[in-house]
Amino acid sequence: MAEVIDFTKRRTVVPDFMRPALDVLLWRDKWASGKVFVGGLAVYGAIFVYGYSLLSLFSIFLCLHVVISVLINLLLRWRGRASDARSPPPQISPEFVSSLCEHVNCKIAQYFDMLQLLDIVSAASVCIVLYILYRLGLIFSDATLMLIGYLLAFSLPSVYVKYERQVEDAVSKVRSRMQQVSDAIYNSIPRADTLKKDERNKEERKKEERKIEKEADKEATKSEKQE
Repeated sequence: MAEVIDFTKRRTVVPDFMRPALDVLLWRDKWASGKVFVGGLAVYGAIFVYGYSLLSLFSIFLCLHVVISVLINLLLRWRGRASDARSPPPQISPEFVSSLCEHVNCKIAQYFDMLQLLDIVSAASVCIVLYILYRLGLIFSDATLMLIGYLLAFSLPSVYVKYERQVEDAVSKVRSRMQQVSDAIYNSIPRADTLKKDERNKEERKKEERKIEKEADKEATKSEKQE
């Protein structure tokens, strides 16, 4: 029988497969981050300024890569510097796939926790963020939003690392306040057990009222007989 893993108890801040991308966004290697940043701006300009489609850019870049690689290998063989041994191709590591699957499963578990009212704070935060994105989508175009998101991706992580303590303090205060509000809302929602208790209490009260009425009727009949 396969082992069932509870992904809700394994919530890492940064998954392993996202660490190289995070290193680029944090500008830990300025040369590599600069190349990625300029390359992204070049692709953006080619698509939204000069009107190239993403398919055409991908095709031409892949074609140039194949042609240049073939020409370099032919030149090396012509000079006798190329070896007949086949170089191993790059492969996706199983650890990368495992980390990606674990991260996706963790996010799916968090999503279902929000739907089942187990994490009201995250549900409220997601709704607020989605509403803000909706309002931004009405104001800006897709090209402008992509450019703003690209620039923020290369600036906000470094700002967060620089002012991590101040940001964490502010976020913790906001989350504690939202947790208090969510607890109050959650406690105000009627539950099945409370409804059953209320129904039982009503039935007991009705029985007591009936007993009191019967006793009152008996006393009334006794007093009439005595008279």
